[in-house]
Amino acid sequence: MTNKIEIYTDGACSNNQEVEKSIGGWAYYLSYKGHVKKGSGRVVKTTNNRMEILAIINALKQMKRYDIKTLVYTDSQYVIGTVTLGWKKNKNEDLWEELFNEISKFKDIEFMKVKGHANDKLNNLVDEMAVKETKEV
Repeated sequence: MTNKIEIYTDGACSNNQEVEKSIGGWAYYLSYKGHVKKGSGRVVKTTNNRMEILAIINALKQMKRYDIKTLVYTDSQYVIGTVTLGWKKNKNEDLWEELFNEISKFKDIEFMKVKGHANDKLNNLVDEMAVKETKEV
């Protein structure tokens, strides 16, 4: 086992084009030295992009230590581009501020792009968890 934390995150949203009718879900899977922590939640009147960001925020808030190499895997090009390439933050300023505040706590954090809906077992797991949150109760 390596001394690094791996986090997989995903967001989902039903009726993404009609915010007033939308139901969003976010999920994360965090692993460190064989220990696993999972979490998910739902938000109404939201967008998929907000759920992608919120998934990472909620995962990073679970951290107790910030001095261990941390890898965050996401299938969101929106998140990867904004965090690693400095894309302009046209929307979701509240969540971007919160996310960058969480990121600033880490000594060594890296964001990795994974292909969505492919053969990555953990990415598929967080996708299923996030989608489940969007379903009507």
